[in-house]
Amino acid sequence: TTVVLSENVTSHKTLVDIFDDPAKADYLVTKDIVVTGRLTVQPGVVIEFNQDKSLQIFPEGALIAKGEGTNLIYFTGKVKQKGYWKGISFHSNNAFNELDRVYVGFAGGNPLPDMGNIRTSVAITGTSYSGSSVKIRNSSFNESAGYGIYVAGKSTLDLFHANYFNNNALSALYVPADQLHKLDFFTHYTGNNGFDGIETGGSVNAVNEVTWSYFSD
Repeated sequence: TTVVLSENVTSHKTLVDIFDDPAKADYLVTKDIVVTGRLTVQPGVVIEFNQDKSLQIFPEGALIAKGEGTNLIYFTGKVKQKGYWKGISFHSNNAFNELDRVYVGFAGGNPLPDMGNIRTSVAITGTSYSGSSVKIRNSSFNESAGYGIYVAGKSTLDLFHANYFNNNALSALYVPADQLHKLDFFTHYTGNNGFDGIETGGSVNAVNEVTWSYFSD
């Protein structure tokens, strides 16, 4: 039976793969979930979200979602409709934060906390004075009613490699100018998004020279 998730995560918690069939949800999120502990999601786990629900990683929390090979982790809407749920927001700069071999789909319906009117499937929140941090690799961001990913304020991409953006209503992602050098050649930004590319703005405050690379697509 699919496990209902309706309570905040306040300590270490691991979500295990219950069903071998990736078409069947292991977990269903029925309320906004706030994470103040360490949440680990194992390979193969499928998490569906009810309409307008979200997963929020608070400053003292962390999300570790690492798939393995072709055994991906899915964060998706219970209904496969663009913008059905809100998405995932990181308010944490915990070094453990990581999305690896993760599929995020059908989010971006309404703004996540601290994002004003900005809709995005994944928000890395921050201000002009502080920010969050996440490693993101081998993952795809799909069918958002807004951006695929939005990196705000002083947030940082600790690692960014070989990701995909498909059928998002707005740009593949927004990244502050200070983080543009983190984007890699192997990520694909042209997957029928509202804008098949990156939006940016702000200042570059680097001690050493940085390089904005060109992209494979």
